[in-house]
Amino acid sequence: MPPRIIALHGRKDKVMEASLVPKTLAKRKAVIYVRISDAKQNIKGDGARSQESACRDYARYNNMLVVDVFVDVMSGKYAARPKMGEMLEFLNAHHDENYAVIIDDISRLARNYIAHMSLREEIRAAGGELYSPSMEFFDDPKRQMPEKITAIVKEQERIDNAARVLSRQIARTKNGYYTFPAPTGFRYTKDKSGRGGKVLVRDEPVASIIADVLEKFASGYLGSQGEIKRYLESNPAFPTGASGKIGKSRVKTMLTQPIYAGYIEYAPWGIPLIKAQNAALISLKTYLKIQDHLDGVPKQAVRLDINPAFPLRGLISCSCCDKPLRAGRSKGRSRYYPYYVCHTKSCEHYGKSIKQEKIQGEFVELVKTLRPAPELLELVRVMFKDVWEKHVSSFKQRHVAAIHSLNGLEKKIDNLVDRIIKTTQPTLIGAYEAELVKLEAQKLVAQEQIDEISDSNGVKLPDFENAYRTALRMIANPLLLWESHEVSHKRGLVKMAFGGRLSYCRNSGYRTPDLSLPFQVIQRLSRNIQEKNMNKAKMVDDTGIEPATPTMSM
Repeated sequence: MPPRIIALHGRKDKVMEASLVPKTLAKRKAVIYVRISDAKQNIKGDGARSQESACRDYARYNNMLVVDVFVDVMSGKYAARPKMGEMLEFLNAHHDENYAVIIDDISRLARNYIAHMSLREEIRAAGGELYSPSMEFFDDPKRQMPEKITAIVKEQERIDNAARVLSRQIARTKNGYYTFPAPTGFRYTKDKSGRGGKVLVRDEPVASIIADVLEKFASGYLGSQGEIKRYLESNPAFPTGASGKIGKSRVKTMLTQPIYAGYIEYAPWGIPLIKAQNAALISLKTYLKIQDHLDGVPKQAVRLDINPAFPLRGLISCSCCDKPLRAGRSKGRSRYYPYYVCHTKSCEHYGKSIKQEKIQGEFVELVKTLRPAPELLELVRVMFKDVWEKHVSSFKQRHVAAIHSLNGLEKKIDNLVDRIIKTTQPTLIGAYEAELVKLEAQKLVAQEQIDEISDSNGVKLPDFENAYRTALRMIANPLLLWESHEVSHKRGLVKMAFGGRLSYCRNSGYRTPDLSLPFQVIQRLSRNIQEKNMNKAKMVDDTGIEPATPTMSM
């Protein structure tokens, strides 16, 4: 009588000859091992449930009692896996019971020949024995040839599949599609252009928060990565870790990824800076400015913890040694006394504290001097409006200038390429290539400017009052920022009004500060008005300075 063949769930490739099943399998205890490479396989393809179902059918047909199921979500390339380790510990704990280990397919054990043979030996040493609906396993080396050949084939399939996936990923990335996990501020959605696949789109409100942070860092409002970290942690809408904190590496990633500017660059695949298919959060010009800031030296001292009681810490320097003043509190009998102090040992003011209320009170008085007179504020508004109108009317000239700049860059690039081709010296070639990368980046910026100007043609721009309302309010009363409850606003006032660190003398107070451009203009206008008023007061009336002599009648 020929052997009877049992098919499991109509799977033609997974059959079992009942006559070959040993009688010793009756009522034998068994465990099932399931492995999927990706959690998505539970939704598409041969997921964990289908593997477990096939293994349970095999156990039922062979009078095995399934005691436990171990599921790994990990590549078959590696032998060390969490659930595999747990299963081996379980087998060792029940070594004498000679458990059967059922796998749906040989590739579920491993997709690496060395890993397969290593795990097979570990299972045998732990007292287990491998079984599968699709293959028989033997301890006799002479009968292991089919198993070894299949293991090698499965490994090659994994290598070929990985190569195909990588090739498609590189090709898609070269076409401008981001193929990595979505960065913070973006999410994936189906591409509605008909090209297939997924494309990045803005993930609000996080996208707007990141755009705001990047613009503030590029402009100098946020002077360091530490300040960005605190700024984001103070915003409840921005996602943080379980501790409510944001890691330094996460901030650095946001500052250095060109995807936020709408570009992709990946050196390991030889992909230069190219235009991405997704919308940008910032301009390429802003992104390059950020990179320049990261490569340079920070202007302000950086602290990871800015105490709200000392908003000027790191922004005020000692006039004697030019080092930033530190801050702290000393304990008295009934309360703490906050102070600022110089900690430079070589300074004559070393260790001599300055009361917090004194230094911050004098700062308020200094800011009050910046407030312009009402008639002067109206003049500033007129000046701003004149600049605004000239800016609006200059689109055509800017477009022509941007095209001219682009043509000039293209000529430089062509000349540089010719030099690279003609030279044979490795040192020169390296220098030319570095210069070529810079020119290509400048070319992208010029092209972006042309696109922005072209997109703006025919688009109604916001009116002047809406565009400059916030700036005019800040200039009219700079103390509004200092009176804010946000430490970042108070520190931002120093940067916007004074452009850098203030110098303070313990004996005489603040030294004459360097004002930012808007306040420089206001100060000059104020002096001009004062001088005119003084000149008018000094002018002599037509009647002279002596009393008028009465007219004598003849």
